[in-house]
Amino acid sequence: MNSDIIDAIEFDEKQVDIESIMRQIRQYLAQKQETQAASRIEEPTFVMLDREVYDELYEANQYFDKIRVAPYLTPVRIPLFGVLWQRLRLALHALVVFYIDRSVDTQMRFNTHVVRVLNGIVRGVDTDLTLNRVAELERRMEALEKQIHALGARTDTTAPEAREGS
Repeated sequence: MNSDIIDAIEFDEKQVDIESIMRQIRQYLAQKQETQAASRIEEPTFVMLDREVYDELYEANQYFDKIRVAPYLTPVRIPLFGVLWQRLRLALHALVVFYIDRSVDTQMRFNTHVVRVLNGIVRGVDTDLTLNRVAELERRMEALEKQIHALGARTDTTAPEAREGS
C-alpha cells in the first residue's frame, strides 16, 4: 500500500470508523487522479424513500467510475503462427481499446454527473421537512378546532341568557 495514503488517513485507534476511513481514501484517490469523487449519501436522517433506493444509490456511488476494458486473449499453441497471430491480436486489441477508452472516459464523466445529481436529489428529499411541517400544521389545526368547539359550546350556553337580557 502506498505510504502517502496511510499518512493521509486520520483515525482514532480506539474507535475505528471504517466509513470515515473509506471516505478519506476515496477523497485522497480522487485528488490524486485529479477528479472529483461523488459525495455519497450518508445514513439518511429522515427516510422518505424505500431502503432499496438508498442501497442502489450506494452501489452506484461505488461503481460509477469503474469501467475498464482488460485484455483477454486466449493463448494460441501453434508454434510459429501462434506467436504471430497473438501479436496481431494484441495490436488490434490495443487499437480497439484506445478508441473504447475514449468512449468510456466520456461515459464515466457522465456517470459521475448523474450520480452527483442523484445524490443531491436524495439528500434534498431526506432533508425536506414538508412531512414534519404538515404534521405540525395538522396538530395546530386540531388544537384550533378544539378551541372553536369550546368557544361554540360556551356561546351556546351563554346565548339564551344574552337573549333574555335584551
